[in-house]
Amino acid sequence: TLEQVLDQAFELGIDAVLFAGDAYRTNRPTPTQERELARHIERIGRARVPLVMIVGNHDLPPGPGQASAIEVFRTLKLPNIHVIDRPEMIRIETRRGPLQVVCIPYPTRHKLFTREDVRQLSEDRIRQMMEEILTQFITNEIEKKNPSEPLVILAHLAVSEANLSGTERMMLLAEEPKLLPSALTQSGIDYAALGHIHRFQDLSRGEQPPVVYPGALERIDFGEEKDKKGFVIVDVEPGRGRYQFFPLACRSFVTIEIDLTEEDNP
Repeated sequence: TLEQVLDQAFELGIDAVLFAGDAYRTNRPTPTQERELARHIERIGRARVPLVMIVGNHDLPPGPGQASAIEVFRTLKLPNIHVIDRPEMIRIETRRGPLQVVCIPYPTRHKLFTREDVRQLSEDRIRQMMEEILTQFITNEIEKKNPSEPLVILAHLAVSEANLSGTERMMLLAEEPKLLPSALTQSGIDYAALGHIHRFQDLSRGEQPPVVYPGALERIDFGEEKDKKGFVIVDVEPGRGRYQFFPLACRSFVTIEIDLTEEDNP
């Protein structure tokens, strides 16, 4: 599926690739899965197209002091490949000029707080504080932006108005921070590229800036049976972002219904 994405993207002459987390299904990918992802990343690097990858919840290290599932690509110090595991703004050079990217990997409390900070606090209060910290971080980074260059948010997190598919309704943790859409539509943001939710959706409903979950490239379970899957190509400039959704030919999930009520031994 990723090969389909890159084939179409390169044909359209893209200037950068933004990957909003969850490179693998789990944080312990098989060697075959690692090889296949590395092959596609090498292709992007060979084309001299900048790639920005952020850590999603499925990429998180299994324990303290361990590497994330995608950290190896930062260790290799590949040209134009940026792997981000903590909130920060980076500036990348593309063929058509610079792009400012405010990166927000999947937010975990140990990246935002010390144990003492939250020892006496309820789960609700911790979640609320995480939401406040992330919203203020975005505001602070916007204030530092160069207004003559486009700025994109690249984040792996939940937004309060997002529509969930299938097992997401059960798997999304109650203590996860859920940003308000207004945090991602502040003046100075030209596009918000989001990961974490599997269903394609534009939370801005046609307003500027677009706040878009392109969704997962593949269907994960039968709750996503009817969801369309694909990726988006974005055209961004200071003050305006536009995107187009490109559907992918990915594996189908098909429900077969059989009436056995008349059978003696179903």
